Amino acid sequence: KTDPTWHHTIEVGELTRSLEVLKADVRRIAFPTNRSWFEAHSEIPTVLNEETGQKVIDQAKQKQVDGGLRSLMVQQHQDFGFKARFDLCINEALAHGSFVAEALWDSAAKVYDGSGLEFFSAPTLQPHSMWNCFPDPSPSVIGTDMFYRGSMVIVSYKPLYLLKDEASGKEGWMNLGKIKKRQNKNKDGDTEDIEIVTYYGDCEIKRQDGNIYLPNSKVILANDTIVYYGPIETPYPPLLFTGYERLDIRDPYYVSPITKLSPMQKFTSICINQFMNAVALQVEPPIQYNGNDQNLVAMGGPKIAPGMLYPSKTGTAWGVLQTGDPRWALEAAQMGMMQVQMGTGVDAQRAGSADATNDKTATEIRRTSQAGQIRTVDFVDKLENQALRPFLYMQHDLNLKNLQNYSFYNSEMDSPDFIRVTNDDIPKHVHFEIVGSKGVLGEEERSAKMTQVTAFASQNPLFAPLLNAPAILKEAYQDAGAKNPERFLKLEEQEDPQIAQLKQEMEQLHQEAQEAVQTLQQQLQEAKSQFEIKAAESQKKMEIEEFKAMRAM
Repeated sequence: KTDPTWHHTIEVGELTRSLEVLKADVRRIAFPTNRSWFEAHSEIPTVLNEETGQKVIDQAKQKQVDGGLRSLMVQQHQDFGFKARFDLCINEALAHGSFVAEALWDSAAKVYDGSGLEFFSAPTLQPHSMWNCFPDPSPSVIGTDMFYRGSMVIVSYKPLYLLKDEASGKEGWMNLGKIKKRQNKNKDGDTEDIEIVTYYGDCEIKRQDGNIYLPNSKVILANDTIVYYGPIETPYPPLLFTGYERLDIRDPYYVSPITKLSPMQKFTSICINQFMNAVALQVEPPIQYNGNDQNLVAMGGPKIAPGMLYPSKTGTAWGVLQTGDPRWALEAAQMGMMQVQMGTGVDAQRAGSADATNDKTATEIRRTSQAGQIRTVDFVDKLENQALRPFLYMQHDLNLKNLQNYSFYNSEMDSPDFIRVTNDDIPKHVHFEIVGSKGVLGEEERSAKMTQVTAFASQNPLFAPLLNAPAILKEAYQDAGAKNPERFLKLEEQEDPQIAQLKQEMEQLHQEAQEAVQTLQQQLQEAKSQFEIKAAESQKKMEIEEFKAMRAM
């Protein structure tokens, strides 16, 4: 706010644009669009190999179990909006430096078996505003582990009837009828929703006969009335707390480029406003007129309009006052915007402007994009290790404890599409791996490199026999966007190349044997014919000799 009412008071949108581009990059790198962003590796029972007498893993069974578990978890993500909720976490981390989210067992309406709506329950990611979260300030909490070890206070708001519905029939809830009604301030407005303060961490109750220590606990207050206490079922709090960068190990809060560059954003906004003020003065400059001219005084000053004429009896009646040069403010604003772009790594090219790439080669564009995403890739790596991977373990643990049955679409190749599982079908011991886009430039770069390596290996006689052609084609079809690539391949007619070669050799030997037999049969027939001819000639000679002997007698 400024004293002159005509002064401009706007804020430039550089940090908002940077936030949008950075979030899109994080989403694209963390969640590939044409394949799964994580892999599950389950422990399955071994089977006895009758030939070797050793216990081995059935690889087909291993693939089926891993793919089924991953598809179940992905279906739960889709039913409860995991990626959209994680987008909110990314916004909090980029805008405020940190984010806090809970892994809860929640219920919601979903399409059941494709024919109707039912209420189903599954693990859910619950993001919170960083303004309402207070992490543990102790320097002993480093915050680099996969699971957060410190305490956490989370303030949220919920209608009273939803709170009672959540607590219905569950242990640990108390005093629900003693919650006092009051107006609570949620952000900038008042609300009648109950203010819920949730505490995760260790509790100590002071007593004269000795303090009571309650480790790893959860406490909930509703309008300052304690309504829940209970131990956390897992050895770790079901919390995700991480951020962009910590500048001081003694400070639990993180900072991001958006946070660090907010002073430069304010400086640039001031310069832009000064530029607009100066432009307004140049376009409509202030006028000075002669106060002794009665005509101008009567009109309240000269009226500025095309074709206006003013008679004057006092010489110079009026003139234009000199104002400041707007170019200085423009240069300062451009410098500020350049600093913001350098600090966030988001320029016009990375924001998707076509004009920014007209004068650059493809190699220059790729290198610029790669350099601009280096810090984003580091941030995604931190999210994978301290947010995405821990949530998968929490999700699996909640499924083992609470899941009764669930139906889902199985995206695994060579498997039925519709699967229904119960708690007994879930493998107990699983390791999760975050795969992401596996590169700075994302899926397009990864797919192109895979095609190049495959083309090189297929043309090399040393490597070509080692390639698994069906698996390569399936991966290529998946990269092209095909969800069920196995339908394009005649996999049932394919067999091992060595077996096919042996069969070909056997057929060739069989053909050669048949040709040899035919040759022998032909030679035998010829020998038999010659023998019969000779026998007939001998018989004829004998008959002639006998005839001659009879005539001689």
